[in-house]
Amino acid sequence: MPNRLTVLAIVLLCAVSALADYIPDREAAVKLVGDGKHEEALAAFRKMAESAASDFQKSDALEQAALCAQRLKREDEAMDIARNIPLPPVSKTVQMRLMMAKRMWKEVVAQFKDEDIDHWPDYAASEAFHLRGKAHHSLNDPKSAAKDMEKALECAGSDGHFKAVVLGDLGSVCVSLQDDAKALAAYLKAQSCGDKGFHAYLSAVIARANILRRQGKHEDALRELEKNDLAHLKGYWRCETLRAYASVLASQGKKADALARYTEALKVEDIHPSQKSACEKAIKELAADAK
Repeated sequence: MPNRLTVLAIVLLCAVSALADYIPDREAAVKLVGDGKHEEALAAFRKMAESAASDFQKSDALEQAALCAQRLKREDEAMDIARNIPLPPVSKTVQMRLMMAKRMWKEVVAQFKDEDIDHWPDYAASEAFHLRGKAHHSLNDPKSAAKDMEKALECAGSDGHFKAVVLGDLGSVCVSLQDDAKALAAYLKAQSCGDKGFHAYLSAVIARANILRRQGKHEDALRELEKNDLAHLKGYWRCETLRAYASVLASQGKKADALARYTEALKVEDIHPSQKSACEKAIKELAADAK
């Protein structure tokens, strides 16, 4: 998920003089993260928190420190850091993020179900609503999930990638609610928010095609899948798009064409084991039907 407490927020909320050291120190620590030096980055962010000129700076530094501890698989330390973030909305959002990473959906809902997120600053509220919505959805409560997802979009600002992710998740919730019209609309909006190579865009295309296939609108589904440019896709998303094509072709009764697409998907390099198993199963079933 995106970091909602950005350097821009710090610039707007802190005096210029207080930023003289903080911004270059932050950039150096972020570079350590990019270089995979998470232990050094953690120490740097902790040091920045100790000398922070404001609660905004301290909250930002400790948020990044918590994420470093999480990357080092020191979950207890990460949570302890998160709880010590001075700005409550940031502290609670980071705690939710850490809990969701551990699939603690029940705990997220139990701890934050009555949280007054509506009155939080947008930079924290948008992610918090999204995270709580995902927890509700994972607990098979799509109505509560939809409410939180819609709230997340209301305060999402101009971050197109974030909105694309939320809209994709809202589409999944609408599928659970058996509301195809709203799901199709959400997925289409997700496509308009992110660039064509972004995972939320690619996923939204496949999701819309699956709904159209299920509705028997096979030609519409195939046209939808053309949005994912196979010539430029590799790995996971190339395989997923080919599988979606195969599924539509099989639904049309074009088993030979479907078998060819599944075979092509199986040959894609660096696919996930679950994708490989799904392709092999589909090929086996189609081959058996052809006999």
